[in-house]
Amino acid sequence: MWDKFISFFNSIVIHGLLFAILVISITWQKIPEIKISPSSPEPEQPVMQAVAMNEEQWLATIKNNEKTSVPITKLEQSLIDKRQALNELRQQKQLEVQRLALIKQRQVTEAAALEKFKREQIERRKLEKQARLAKIAEEKRRQIAEMARLKRREKLRRAYEATEQARIAKEKKREAVKLALLARKQRRDAAERARLAREKQRRAARRARLIRERKQAAKRAERARSLAQKRQTQLAKERARRIAEEKKLQAEEDEKKKLVERKKLDEDKAKNRKTLIKTTVKNIQTQVLSKWIRPRGANNNTSCVIELRVKSNGVISSVIVSESSGDKVFDQSAVVAIRRSSPLPIPAELSDTFKHFKFTFRPK
Repeated sequence: MWDKFISFFNSIVIHGLLFAILVISITWQKIPEIKISPSSPEPEQPVMQAVAMNEEQWLATIKNNEKTSVPITKLEQSLIDKRQALNELRQQKQLEVQRLALIKQRQVTEAAALEKFKREQIERRKLEKQARLAKIAEEKRRQIAEMARLKRREKLRRAYEATEQARIAKEKKREAVKLALLARKQRRDAAERARLAREKQRRAARRARLIRERKQAAKRAERARSLAQKRQTQLAKERARRIAEEKKLQAEEDEKKKLVERKKLDEDKAKNRKTLIKTTVKNIQTQVLSKWIRPRGANNNTSCVIELRVKSNGVISSVIVSESSGDKVFDQSAVVAIRRSSPLPIPAELSDTFKHFKFTFRPK
């Protein structure tokens, strides 16, 4: 609309200037008349041609006047001013046309940019929708994996409980067998003590009998010295044999006592070693837990079995996950905590026991 208004205004100005030029031209000389229809839909081109023709005729008239030394009147000066104004209007119109072309070009560019923005918006919404659907699918897969992990963990827990119950039953059976063996041993010891008491009585009776025999032998010595001598020799042999038997029995009794004492010592030593092993395992568990960083989502029911190889000074040389908890993040956190706990608090007397062992990591 603004373009039409400017065109209409320029048309009016040009028509006014043309009318003035035509009047002056008719006054000075006869110039062919140029008719321009004011109702023409595109008046700019005919008007510009008419102006060009009138300007040429007007310039020719000015030159003729200059040749004849006719002085320039105020009207001519006015026409010159109007011609300059017309040129300025032309320049303004050209600038306006350029400005409008730039506006139109900017509008086209903005329309293209808007169209591109709309396409980008549609593409972004499409990508967001795809990402949202992918996220939903991933969440569904994660939930399915979590359910499967929980089922595996429940299965492992049940298997562990069954194994633990079987171990307890086996331990009870072993304890019952141990008690039966201990009762049998006590009965054997009681029988042995009774036998030793009977043997002692027999030896006492034998000594008494020997004394009686010696007295009898002394009485009979006078009657039969040779026979007595022979009998004494036999008695001496018998006495030596009996003494040897008594020493042998005493040695056997002492050896049995030593065996009993040694066995009791071994049992005490084994019991103390077992207690020391339990204490060492507890100390290792405490030290590893102090180095452990709980992963997000980990709970106290999760556990894994770690296979360790340890040097004599407690330094860890190898860490392998023997039985996974089903959660790789949890397993890795346990491995890292164990490595950070090196060297382990292992007594020197248990270095062979803990040289290669399995450690159950359970954060309780």
